[in-house]
Amino acid sequence: MKGKDISELIPEKRIENVFSEADELCKIIGKSVITVKKKLSKCRR
Repeated sequence: MKGKDISELIPEKRIENVFSEADELCKIIGKSVITVKKKLSKCRR
């Protein structure tokens, strides 16, 4: 395993799928954070 990077150990298609899923999860979390901030700002008025 010495001298190999991750792209040599995991198939490219699998890496693409993982990055795509991570991107989607980040978008979902980002939207959730915005929603919570909006609701908190309404409660503080």
